[in-house]
Amino acid sequence: MQKFYKLMVFTVAMCLPLSVASAQTMEERIKSLEATVNQLQDTLTKMRAEMEKSDDKKEDGVVRTEGEEITLSTTGGGIKLKSDKGSEFQFSGRLMYDYDTYDYDDSRGLNQDGDDAEWRRTRLTAKGKVMKDWKYAFAVNIDDDDEASDVNTAYIQYNGFKPLSVTVGKFNQPFGLEQLGSSKWTSAIERSILGEEILGSFGTKKPETGGVMLSGYHKEAANMNWFLGFFDDDQKDTDGDTRYSFGARVAASPHFSDGSFLHLGLAYADQDRAVGSYQLRTRFGIHTLDRVSVTEMQAAEDASHWGLEAAYVRGPLSLQAEYMDLELDGGRWDSDGNKVVTNDDRVNADLDADGYYIQGTWTVTGESRSYKKKGAYFGEIKPSGPMGAWELVARYEDIDVENVYQQNNIVANDVNVDAAVEKWLIGVNWYANQNVKFMLNYSDYEAEGILNKDDPKEGPIDGDGDAISLRAQYAF
Repeated sequence: MQKFYKLMVFTVAMCLPLSVASAQTMEERIKSLEATVNQLQDTLTKMRAEMEKSDDKKEDGVVRTEGEEITLSTTGGGIKLKSDKGSEFQFSGRLMYDYDTYDYDDSRGLNQDGDDAEWRRTRLTAKGKVMKDWKYAFAVNIDDDDEASDVNTAYIQYNGFKPLSVTVGKFNQPFGLEQLGSSKWTSAIERSILGEEILGSFGTKKPETGGVMLSGYHKEAANMNWFLGFFDDDQKDTDGDTRYSFGARVAASPHFSDGSFLHLGLAYADQDRAVGSYQLRTRFGIHTLDRVSVTEMQAAEDASHWGLEAAYVRGPLSLQAEYMDLELDGGRWDSDGNKVVTNDDRVNADLDADGYYIQGTWTVTGESRSYKKKGAYFGEIKPSGPMGAWELVARYEDIDVENVYQQNNIVANDVNVDAAVEKWLIGVNWYANQNVKFMLNYSDYEAEGILNKDDPKEGPIDGDGDAISLRAQYAF
């Protein structure tokens, strides 16, 4: 570099006008040359300082625009853009291909014995932040079988009233530790029967239309989160009024030490069902298995739902449990849509169902399950070695239903049914890297007091079965 400087100085000096040189004495020319050299050296010193300053600012993977600096990242397989003005954008997706082989028998002689495969989820998501305080998300599911798509998530969130957030749109209602976590990072292929199929279908999932929710996060108070939301179920009662549901949740995660914490949560949901009907059914957590009926189709006015959450994490070990209770205020309507008023509890046909699951996981390779303190739910496992992460999982769940079901909506010839569903599951998960995950589950399930959906008058029947399920997942 110094040779370059000297060459520039020499070139400039030699190109000075000869007429000026001839008019000057030797001493004057020397002084003039010295002044020129000093000036050039000062200029070059400043240029070099600016170049070094620019070199210090260079970062790998940074793209700069004229108006703002934008960081582009493809870590994790997706696309993430972040500007120095506080705006962010992320494009991601998930592909889940499942295979089930199963056997189910019941006391009436029905047998489901076979295997099936499906694209369980093919989802694309765009989310981001605008001017620090505004967030948004939009996700679309693509159904290969129906050759159709639907909006899974679409919301706008404002965070300018810290610690308060306001969310408007279609999103998960605030109920359940497992329900709020992403399907990409569940420890079992399917969520629990308790939350996903039987009790979770009453006012605790994404609303058909949307809703509004207030939430808050208090880091200093044991990472406490609270949520309060109202949702439109996109249905009308007999008077033409819109039916709404309400949901609330509070959760905290006090930390004991590095890699060790406790999660505790309480949730409540209430759904105005008006003259809507209800029926509890289940696939026993095997998505390609045909559903069996736990209760007959009945009318209901209101559904209330309680939930308790608890989890403990210590390094690679995690224990997780939830208890849920569902109460439906039943009723009967005649053919004109008028409610039949009676003091007979059998005719009112109320339902009370409750259950729990207990789950334990152990990451053999030593990694710990990540946890989202703001939101209070579990995230992914990030492999720390070239061979990925290996996780073992075991789960037990038990559900009881006390119900009086009606053989039709008018004739009072009811049958009292107490049903129970029980399931064991063991599994192993391989996180090949942060994008690729393979899952293997074996489950054994049985039910007592369920119904023959083709002939409910036959009365309660029993059934049992087992299944092996596989999943190949790519998430980016």
